[in-house]
Amino acid sequence: MRGGNQQVPDLLAERVRDRIYLGHRLVALRETPQGYRLTFERAGGGSVEVQADFVVLTLPFTRLRTVEMRAALPPVKQRAIAELGYGANAKLILGMQRRFWRERGLSGDFYTDEPFQSGWDSSRVQAGTAGSLTLFLGGTPGMRVGQGTPQAQATAFLPRLERVLPGARAHYTGTAHRFHWHSHPHTRGSYSCWKVGQYTTLAGAEFEPVGRLFFAGEHTSRDYQGYMNGAAETGRRVAQRIHRQVRR
Repeated sequence: MRGGNQQVPDLLAERVRDRIYLGHRLVALRETPQGYRLTFERAGGGSVEVQADFVVLTLPFTRLRTVEMRAALPPVKQRAIAELGYGANAKLILGMQRRFWRERGLSGDFYTDEPFQSGWDSSRVQAGTAGSLTLFLGGTPGMRVGQGTPQAQATAFLPRLERVLPGARAHYTGTAHRFHWHSHPHTRGSYSCWKVGQYTTLAGAEFEPVGRLFFAGEHTSRDYQGYMNGAAETGRRVAQRIHRQVRR
């Protein structure tokens, strides 16, 4: 998509911007005879309650587990919310004086048996001559890279990156950034991934609505779990189901 995928949510948000409320955190959901009562904590202090006929929950299940749910959910849905597995991935981004790998005819993409399992040139289509390399980590290394400062982690990984792309240490600018999904307050995990046995016991239950309570997001997709495609797919399916119910 020319200009980046972010254009899609930005344009959708622009169409309904008068109905988007930022700085609200869902803390409780209660089923009522009239529908659902939702309680939100506000960033500036205090809370607000909202009565809704339909609810679409797109929170990762890692965050939904912290919401007080007073609704009659089937046991398999309760298990899916409480037990669905999540990855421990993280990104460490290192600034480089030049995109030296291109001078050697390399793309900057790599897979390796180093603790960073893969990486790529994250300065593509960017102006100027400076570059950046993203290291993608998972599992135990993905958890540990959240410790200390990004710069300290970059210094520790530079000798290993040097083995993959000689010259990295000499061109490193000292600038490093990190995205650590496991510790991020809005995610607490990188993306959903079934644990052993969950495909045959939970898969599919994540998406299934309960009454007028609907669920969407990458974690509710059976075919595109962990990808933006899964979020788009399940969001569309939920919208279609609500549309049909409203028409009836």
